[in-house]
Amino acid sequence: MENTKFLIIYHKEDNDGIFSLGITYNFLSHENHVNPNNISYWGVDYNDLNALSDKDFEDMCNNTDYLIMCDVTFNNLKRMVQLKKHFGSKFLWNDHHAPVILESFKLKFDDVQGIRNTERSALLNTYKYFYDPLDINYNDKTVPEILRILSAYDSWSFEREGYDKEYVNIINKAINFKLNLDPELAIKYCEDVLYNGLNEIDELYNIGSLLFEYDKKNYYNLVKNFGDCNWRIKSLKDENNYRSACVLFHQGPSNSLMFEYYKDYVDNGVVFKRLNGDMWVMSLYNTNDEDDFHCGKYCKEKYKGGGHKGAAGCQITQKQMLKILKTKEI
Repeated sequence: MENTKFLIIYHKEDNDGIFSLGITYNFLSHENHVNPNNISYWGVDYNDLNALSDKDFEDMCNNTDYLIMCDVTFNNLKRMVQLKKHFGSKFLWNDHHAPVILESFKLKFDDVQGIRNTERSALLNTYKYFYDPLDINYNDKTVPEILRILSAYDSWSFEREGYDKEYVNIINKAINFKLNLDPELAIKYCEDVLYNGLNEIDELYNIGSLLFEYDKKNYYNLVKNFGDCNWRIKSLKDENNYRSACVLFHQGPSNSLMFEYYKDYVDNGVVFKRLNGDMWVMSLYNTNDEDDFHCGKYCKEKYKGGGHKGAAGCQITQKQMLKILKTKEI
């Protein structure tokens, strides 16, 4: 395998993606002794993948021996079928996004190597695949704690991992500050966690607590000054039944914390972000953790998106966006 080329495609927009990259990279370099010069990685969002031309896709396949995808897939699922056909057993896919996992059974690429478990994040699925296939470490709670915390954050599995929501948010905030979604920093950090015994949860909590309070105030002012609480979400089952929503147009990262101060006033928080071309991203959040409304199911059924109960998202066209703006109904 001296000249074998590996390409890791990972989701670049959150810690789940960059830690999946870090775990994968370290397994290849430490356990399989792959020369780092033969490991390439490409951080993407769904817009990046959709913009890939047929020629670029073909070049990517022809210049890669082993392909590993983490926490992301092509929205054009025919690409996934092509990858399976081209790479065969040299294609690995670790993920946790329910809609595409369900589609993989319909299009018959569900047998691609890897772990797809919707109850955990992609990073914990990646760790299991490479380091803990029998779940021995997971069951004994010897998985590095930072991985369990970040998994709880991304997959909304706070109780399952034994943490409360605010604690997980605080640690995630500190990691954002420390690594800033930088893949090189994430690879080195994962190396220290996996091989050098790094455990700095207390320090991260102290840093994250200050950042958390700062962000809460900033988010409050952002939504107060630019949010619009006169929107509604129409029920899929009953057209006369609506949920109240606060909408914010915001090009930066978003999360449910943005609407923390509005949980007594609206049922949902919504963030719209403009993509390149004529597409938009909609992120949908429950403001109340106990709410039975499932954001992921709603986004999937109405806009072919997906996600978790408390947070989900989808892409919508300019035409859909203009209709939504006219009615203020999602």
